[in-house]
Amino acid sequence: MIELPDEAATCTFAACLASEAVAGDIIGLSGTLGVGKTVFARAFIRALTQPHEVVPSPTFTLMQHYASPQLAVYHYDLYRIESDNEVQELGFEDAMANAVSLIEWPERASIPQTEQRLDILIKEVAGACSEKRHLKIKVGEGWSKRFKSILAVFEATAND
Repeated sequence: MIELPDEAATCTFAACLASEAVAGDIIGLSGTLGVGKTVFARAFIRALTQPHEVVPSPTFTLMQHYASPQLAVYHYDLYRIESDNEVQELGFEDAMANAVSLIEWPERASIPQTEQRLDILIKEVAGACSEKRHLKIKVGEGWSKRFKSILAVFEATAND
């Protein structure tokens, strides 16, 4: 469990994660409405593109594509998805092979459990300030070494 005291820490952690992402990674972001999935996704994408990149929630478009010199990112919001066919129509399989797939509400579709999958459950901390979050993370085999590096960088940054 990772504790994030505020939105700035959430953005820092997302940027640390982005620094280790590679093509083929699938990152699932789960949690209740308004918990900060899009905040996390926005920070992740901005870390790879530009600090002021416009990153809207893809709730109604279902998917947004972002290109960066290092890596392409497909940002999905599956909240309104009703079937796996809809996910396939978005070109998910092509994105999986050539980019990072950042997916809000991954539990709403059958997303492959590959070794490059990382799932993050974002939870509000009861009784805490409104920005404090806990992250529960499930790391696929392809993330295990990278994730140790991410944690080390994040902890060093948090202690500065």
